[in-house]
Amino acid sequence: MFSLAPHEKATYEHYCLLPEGDRRELIEGELLVTPAPNEKHQRYSGNIGFELRKYLEESPAGVLYHAPFDVILDNHNVVQPDIVLVLQEHRSRIVTEGLRGAPDLVVEILSPSTSSRDLVYKRHIYHRFRVPEYWIVDPEKETLTILKWAEKGYEDASCGSTEVIETTLLPGLKLDLSRVFR
Repeated sequence: MFSLAPHEKATYEHYCLLPEGDRRELIEGELLVTPAPNEKHQRYSGNIGFELRKYLEESPAGVLYHAPFDVILDNHNVVQPDIVLVLQEHRSRIVTEGLRGAPDLVVEILSPSTSSRDLVYKRHIYHRFRVPEYWIVDPEKETLTILKWAEKGYEDASCGSTEVIETTLLPGLKLDLSRVFR
């Protein structure tokens, strides 16, 4: 193990010294451990992943990963989004340890212990590293919010639980939210 001096930021090298098994992230040099997701979180993650995988089988636009999967944004920011999509043209970012650089799509499913981190800190980090789309799933409200990258900040486009959503990132995808929230 290691110890940090007061006000010293943890780095990716520190992160790599942690034992395997915990769901953890490094955000702005702060090491954070996350409890396992609850049943509804896991179910919705599986449903979204299933729908995205069906799309990718028919239109091999990229590759999909589920947490835990390290997204190494820089030396002080390593995140483990619930779902990560990397388009074919960015596959060179995929390395043995995970993904080095921004994914093309990140899906975070809110949990009581992580919702403020997802809604504030990660939103800021994903924007700073130019993640084109950030989907936020609220299991309690059964909503999916699509955030699209824009210069001044993410632009919101909220969806309910029974709509069919589409995105220019994945042409032809029709994600029926009634199938996500079942």
